[in-house]
Amino acid sequence: KTQSEKPFFLYFALTAPHTPIAPTDEFKGKSEAGLYGDFVHEVDWSVGQIIKTLKQSGQFENTLIIFTSDNGSPQRDGTNMGGQIASVKKYGHDPSRPWKGMKADIWEGGHRVPFIASWPGKIEANTVNNQLVCLTDVISSVASILKIPRKKDAMEDSRDISLTLFQNNTPIREDLIHHSIDGTFAIR
Repeated sequence: KTQSEKPFFLYFALTAPHTPIAPTDEFKGKSEAGLYGDFVHEVDWSVGQIIKTLKQSGQFENTLIIFTSDNGSPQRDGTNMGGQIASVKKYGHDPSRPWKGMKADIWEGGHRVPFIASWPGKIEANTVNNQLVCLTDVISSVASILKIPRKKDAMEDSRDISLTLFQNNTPIREDLIHHSIDGTFAIR
């Protein structure tokens, strides 16, 4: 097989913009939201480098890219590589807006995160789908796309959202359970 015909999987788990908030010198001062904003800017650049490389290698058109996060922002400004909770708001930046809450609490701002998917020719560009999904759904969806049979005792909390990615608006989930750091549960 040629290089462009070989399937590959890349799991690129950035620690940014989690604490320690430590943008490199190249990105300091690039945003209007302090060190936290600069760190987010660096994340965007890093993902852009992956996309640039995929395009240069001819792999972009046949690659599913999922960009997401594991939880909401603690909204720290980056002071001493952290900062007080919600301190980034002094820059007029509210990473959870318009939802109430932040990382670790029960409110939607602590759980609702970006979920951006790109796959040219498969996922229509610039579309929005408001279906309720969970990060546990990624494994079942990738297995479905790759036509890997699902075992009865595996991926029991995962739903196949692949059709949702392709703009089928049939609901996949009716509800989702959230859990906060203090032990509070909520159902959405």
